[in-house]
Amino acid sequence: MAVLDEGSLRDQLAMAMAKSEQAEDAWKRMEPMHRSGSLPDIKWVEVETGRNQARSSVSMARRNLDEAMLRSPLTGIVSKRSVEPGERAQPGVSAFTVVDMRTMLATLSIPEKDISRIRKGMSARVYVRAVERNLAGEVKEIGVAADPFTRTYRVKVEVPNPDGSLRVGMLAQVRIAVSGSKGTPIAPLSSLSVDERDGKYAWILTDSVIHRRRVRPGALLQEGVAIDSGLAVGEIVVVSGTPMLSEGMHVAVGK
Repeated sequence: MAVLDEGSLRDQLAMAMAKSEQAEDAWKRMEPMHRSGSLPDIKWVEVETGRNQARSSVSMARRNLDEAMLRSPLTGIVSKRSVEPGERAQPGVSAFTVVDMRTMLATLSIPEKDISRIRKGMSARVYVRAVERNLAGEVKEIGVAADPFTRTYRVKVEVPNPDGSLRVGMLAQVRIAVSGSKGTPIAPLSSLSVDERDGKYAWILTDSVIHRRRVRPGALLQEGVAIDSGLAVGEIVVVSGTPMLSEGMHVAVGK
């Protein structure tokens, strides 16, 4: 993908090799004296230490030179380049972003009350509106730490992408079939109001009649707010004009 300037790295390797040869020569000249006992132990320790340090320096310099060639750890497509030819590379800053397009990961947030029922390997259906496709997926990763603000866990669903039609950043709807699950209703944030007791309530439309009902909101999701109690899946909530509503009001639903 890229090659660093090797000039200084080659000089460092040459210097390290020269010092290593000098240390090896000193070791060979001192070793017979050590065997005969005419060389003090403390001097012999210095000679051996110098040889080991010189060898380590050569190994480090050679590894630095080998790493001057930047190679991708995976087969994929370069989605972002952060450096230009001739620019100085900064430590800790990625130079390229490589994306493996053969399989994609759909990321979603699961409320803490439901995360215990999610298992790796579970089947999922992923609908991507941008390409109008409904794809089969599989739960690949389950987060172990909750988001401190939403109290949700991040789950990743793997989706095959053999034709490359899926792109990074596309929005998707993910459905995971969990045995015994009744489904959690999700309401828009604008549908919730605060009553005089600092509780949450919503206006529910049933047979053209408005009813005020207390609800208990749960996790905050991208689609809205998960409702833990007070609202059933499929019920209709009012999202605008709520200050003008009252209990039992009859309304006409427009098309």
